[in-house]
Amino acid sequence: MLRRTVFLQFRDSASPERIRDFLQAVRDAPKHIPSVLGKQIGENLIARTPAQGYMLDTLFENREALQAYNADPYHLEVLRPHFQQGDPRWIVERAEAVFFEPMGEVIAEPEIGNFLKRSLIVRIPEETPPDKVELFEKQIMEMPSHIPAIRNWVFARAAQDVHKTRWTHIWEMEIQDAEAFQDYLLSPFHWGVVDLWFNPEWPDQQIVDKEFLHGYYQAPRTVLGWAGEVKAGHR
Repeated sequence: MLRRTVFLQFRDSASPERIRDFLQAVRDAPKHIPSVLGKQIGENLIARTPAQGYMLDTLFENREALQAYNADPYHLEVLRPHFQQGDPRWIVERAEAVFFEPMGEVIAEPEIGNFLKRSLIVRIPEETPPDKVELFEKQIMEMPSHIPAIRNWVFARAAQDVHKTRWTHIWEMEIQDAEAFQDYLLSPFHWGVVDLWFNPEWPDQQIVDKEFLHGYYQAPRTVLGWAGEVKAGHR
C-alpha cells in the first residue's frame, strides 16, 4: 500500500464557502476515483505556521493506482484546479507532500474513533552517518512499547522515487485526545531518549533538522488502519 500525507495552506482570500466545497470534494474522491482507497482531511489543531493549516491523507494500493488517480477526470477537473495558480477555483496557497510505504507499523486498535491523528515529517541531512540514522529509526519505532498513549503508529522513509521531496522520514500515530498527547510528550522515553535526536543542546546526537512539519487533526475513524480495512474487505 502507498500512503500520502500532505500539509497544506489555503489562500488568505479563500472564502469559507470555497474552502467548504474543496473539503467536501476531497472527502468525496473515493466515491469517484476507484484507485483511491481512502482519503481524509482535517484542520491542523496545533499548526505552528500557516503552511501547516490543514492535513490531508490518501491511500493508494500501489504506484500504478497513483498513476490512475493522477489521470482520473475527477482529479483533473474537480480537485487539481484548487491547487493551480491562475485557475478561478485556486485556493491552496502551499502544499507539502510525502509519499511512503511503512517500514514499521502496529495497528493495535483498528476500531479507534473520534481521536487525534498526528503526523511528524522531518529531514535528516544526507551527510549524516548511516549508523546514526538507523539508531534514530530504531528508537522511534521503540517508542510505542514505552508509551501506552500511542494506540496505532506508522514509521517510514519518504518514497523519493514516487515524489522527490526535501523530507526524509515520517512518523505518525493515533492517540485518543490532547491529554494523551501530553502523556506522550512527557514520557521519559520521549524526552530522555528520542528528543535528543531533535535537540540542538545535544549537538553530538542531534541529526534532525530544526525545520519540520507537525500537527494533528480530529478524525472519526482510523487512518493508519486503512490498509487493514481494505485487506479485510471493509472498504
